[in-house]
Amino acid sequence: MEFGQTSKTYSLNKSTYINLRWIGIIGQFITINSVKFIFGFEFNYIIANIIIFIGALSNLFLIYIYKKAHLSNRSAFNYLLIDIIQLTALLYLSGGILNPFAIFLFAYDLIKSNASFFILVFAFSFNLSHAPDPNLNILGLAPSLLLYLDIL
Repeated sequence: MEFGQTSKTYSLNKSTYINLRWIGIIGQFITINSVKFIFGFEFNYIIANIIIFIGALSNLFLIYIYKKAHLSNRSAFNYLLIDIIQLTALLYLSGGILNPFAIFLFAYDLIKSNASFFILVFAFSFNLSHAPDPNLNILGLAPSLLLYLDIL
């Protein structure tokens, strides 16, 4: 393959993706429980841990049930969608858009295709509606964000 040329088949290596997901799941678990038990913030950490557990179950499914060495485009999209929904739910439970980890929603757009971008915008807008400040709601900030991103 020559420099600057892309492959005709796009695939995601399953073992790399599984390892990245374990890093994310362990990081989420440590962060959620540290914020609750070390720093003493009040939020529904039980539901947050259940959401993280569901992510771990989906990773175990990927390890033991999905037998192919590479993820197809559809499978990669489905698993990235699960990850985005999981991250959105955790952000919703832990402060919405004012959470400094909200920027990690954009990491998935760097990994996968432009189709995930529309899901990210929806997830980001959903978190805007949960902002503790009444001036930061879906009708106030989200349209200006969408205009900034050239979507509207």
